[in-house]
Amino acid sequence: SWTQLNVNGDTWLEQIAAAPNSGTKFYVISRSTVYKTLDGIAFTPMASVQWSEHARMAVDPSNTDRFYAAFWRYNEWHSGIYRYDNGTWT
Repeated sequence: SWTQLNVNGDTWLEQIAAAPNSGTKFYVISRSTVYKTLDGIAFTPMASVQWSEHARMAVDPSNTDRFYAAFWRYNEWHSGIYRYDNGTWT
């Protein structure tokens, strides 16, 4: 069966990325925030950026605590690719 999830009231969700071989752990990215869930129910914001036009992400298959997030805008302000690894953003 399907259940609609509430990701902290964020209505600008862009993409979902599952952590390989982890069961219910996955990430959701919106136009301004990256969220993490371990159970598919409770979502924790991991990072926020100024609102962007689009966002995409990818989880590293060899380390599910490492992922990459890309945010971009048509005018190139606040655009970039970010890596989350071991609790640190770069």
